[in-house]
Amino acid sequence: MKVIEHVLERRIREKVKIDAMQIGFMPEKGSTDVIFTVLHVQEKYGCKRKKLYFVSVDLEKSFDRVPREVTRWAIRKAAVDEWLVKEVMAMYEGAQTVGRTTEGDSKAFNVKVGLHQGSVLSPLIFVIVVEMISREL
Repeated sequence: MKVIEHVLERRIREKVKIDAMQIGFMPEKGSTDVIFTVLHVQEKYGCKRKKLYFVSVDLEKSFDRVPREVTRWAIRKAAVDEWLVKEVMAMYEGAQTVGRTTEGDSKAFNVKVGLHQGSVLSPLIFVIVVEMISREL
């Protein structure tokens, strides 16, 4: 399954144009880039004694709450070939999980929202969802 995910990820990445400002889940970018930028802007405004306001959006929990139809919409909106959309969405059909406790595992239950944890494809899908929503706004 991981090989298929890698192939899909590569093919989708070839098709989708992600804004250069997107840093999360992007190759060769990281939080140090953001920290550097924030400190640099803060220093520039501080030297000129101008007010500066920052807004931060914590998307930590949203990864687990992306509705499947939003996923499908975003991938299509990003002009990804329909066969790739179908392949990605097929990975989510019938997705199940179990709850683990000290008493043992629960019965399997369907998971109808969120992106797969640990999938190499999920971070890219999340970035596409955020990108397409941003474009709509």
